[in-house]
Amino acid sequence: MDVARDCGLSKSTVAYALNSSAEGKVSSSKRELVKKSAFKLGYRPNIMAQSLRNGKTNSIGLLWSLGGPHDSLGLVRNISIRLMRKGYACHVADSLSDPKIIKQCIVDFRSRNVDGLIVQLNEELADNKEILNLLHEISNVVVVTPEALEDKFDNLILDRAQSIRDIVDYFVASGRKRMVFLTTTDNARERAFIEQIKSHGLTCSEDSIIHVEKDYDETNPSLLRGDFFVDTLKNKFTGKVLFDALICNTDEGAAAVISYLDKLGYRIPEDIAVSGYNNSEMAAYLRPPLASVDRRNQDVAEKLTEILFHRINTPASAPQQALLNMKFIHRKSAG
Repeated sequence: MDVARDCGLSKSTVAYALNSSAEGKVSSSKRELVKKSAFKLGYRPNIMAQSLRNGKTNSIGLLWSLGGPHDSLGLVRNISIRLMRKGYACHVADSLSDPKIIKQCIVDFRSRNVDGLIVQLNEELADNKEILNLLHEISNVVVVTPEALEDKFDNLILDRAQSIRDIVDYFVASGRKRMVFLTTTDNARERAFIEQIKSHGLTCSEDSIIHVEKDYDETNPSLLRGDFFVDTLKNKFTGKVLFDALICNTDEGAAAVISYLDKLGYRIPEDIAVSGYNNSEMAAYLRPPLASVDRRNQDVAEKLTEILFHRINTPASAPQQALLNMKFIHRKSAG
């Protein structure tokens, strides 16, 4: 082997150094020496040969809804990089949150003999028995859901509801009493919004939750932006705006609504406090800076890969269940 000759080491030592699962068998200095030599010589491991020797494909399936406006692609890239650093290729598929597509992808991942699968399921999909039965046919599965999964899989609960409760609590503490949630359909967040308002002794009306009126081409999700939120508000409140605090389920919607309210003569946050959602990169640079909710992509990627490799390394261990709450980020727009 050219790398062994270049480093002056045995072939077995080089093989251990290049094998991410053989940590501890080679000193860190030798491992670094081998990696630099391999990079210099353009060495690439033969994945097929490795899989024939150990029965592994060194690949992981990642089935995720890649829609926006939140940075789902950034999260998927974050996960992929962590898998790559462990020596695994990542096969990514867009689930489109469609049960038919999800089932097809699971069958495809099974035929590829992937060494593990990370799959994101919403509330409805998490109750789909056909999907869950197919997942049982794959080893080392981690399921990401908004609420706890009853089936026996490793499960990361990525909770959106707590952040809504936190926003409501903040608004109430700052004296707001008439709150509105402007949102596309999301049952968990809507339930949390209503429950938290009622827990403070405030009244919910039929106008407390306003569903965004949208008619857009799903192949171009960038069209789901501020205009839909503004148009919905215009249609709902033809005269005076009847709220003193507003949550939008996207930052883009919140930014457009703030601009619209400003034109009507309302001051943000003095007259109306506003929070967006997803903590997009532009949120902190708006005027006023936009309060939002951070989806904690770094923490999600880290926890998912931690759970996955624990399952791969200890296949007989009991299923893990971990909880990550999205985090309310206070900025001036919230008062």
